[in-house]
Amino acid sequence: MRDWAKPAATFFLAMALGAACFCVYLSHLAINHTYDGMVFASLIEQKDPSFWDLFHPHHLIYNFLGRLFFLWGHSHGANWDGLGALQFFDLLTGTFGVLLVFHLLVRLTGDRGVAFLSALGLSFTYSYWYFSTSPGVRIFATVTPLLAWYAFSFVKDRGVFYGLVLGAAHTFAVLGHQTNLLLVPAFLGGIWCVREKTGQEKLWISFLYLFSLALGVLGAYAFIGRFLCDRTTYSAWVWWLMSYMHVKEWGGHLGSAGFERGKFAMVFAFLAGAYPTKPLGQYLTFGFAKSIFQNALLFVLAALLVQSRSLWSKYPQALWIGLFWLLAFVPFFVWWEPWNIEFWVSSTVPC
Repeated sequence: MRDWAKPAATFFLAMALGAACFCVYLSHLAINHTYDGMVFASLIEQKDPSFWDLFHPHHLIYNFLGRLFFLWGHSHGANWDGLGALQFFDLLTGTFGVLLVFHLLVRLTGDRGVAFLSALGLSFTYSYWYFSTSPGVRIFATVTPLLAWYAFSFVKDRGVFYGLVLGAAHTFAVLGHQTNLLLVPAFLGGIWCVREKTGQEKLWISFLYLFSLALGVLGAYAFIGRFLCDRTTYSAWVWWLMSYMHVKEWGGHLGSAGFERGKFAMVFAFLAGAYPTKPLGQYLTFGFAKSIFQNALLFVLAALLVQSRSLWSKYPQALWIGLFWLLAFVPFFVWWEPWNIEFWVSSTVPC
């Protein structure tokens, strides 16, 4: 009876969690949208969009998948526009991400209560909720590396050729958004944290992971850039691949002002939408909420440090991936565009 009860409890909790998120998200859709999200929505509903519009190099497959979802809906009777299609696509993606967190934590801890409450907490952070109900690439760019993290949790139970699967999972995340390539140290180190594998096995898994990742990412960009977007020379292809780096409005914010804006956006990512001059409630101002959040974060970090040896002995892979996930994204987005909440939703997952 016990053997049956554990998977049954996991299944029913997952069903309850997924249903709750889906219903709450669907009944509380965002009504204010980002500029990029509105552009994407207008592109996928065009009668004959170009490959240049469908395959943006910095989130290669989002518009393409959104277009397929839009057409699939129309073929099955959905009378929606691009905005409605992308909102529903992101809603499904966000709900799936919450279920991934739940199942990942069940695998790591075996505690379904902790897994349920943690996943529920993520689902109702402001940025995760908002980008799950608004058109835009950020929730897709968050859930795809989360899917890769879930794949990495199976390394100890699989053979060395599972490295090819890990590379494919990370490839999917990079095609979701280029910045997910920054997670290579997190995932590569995660392989070496698995105690059940010998050094030679870890070496082979790492090699196959990197080989599959390089082949998948370069192959996809080479094919789409050359044959669909007509980047016929190497220099033109590189320019297309790195086109955002040619935009002067972003990047270079590592000064004190950039860090201050990053702190504001990180609080904004977790708490309800408000500005420093507007109250969150009658007695809860943004400044007070920010102080609570920062002190709570310091308390959690202190608890982690006190328990670091015990936690590392139990969950080395999870701690490594979570820490290096933050070390990859936080400095980069502080430098890139620290005030933009879009870039902080991904950091809510390891937190």
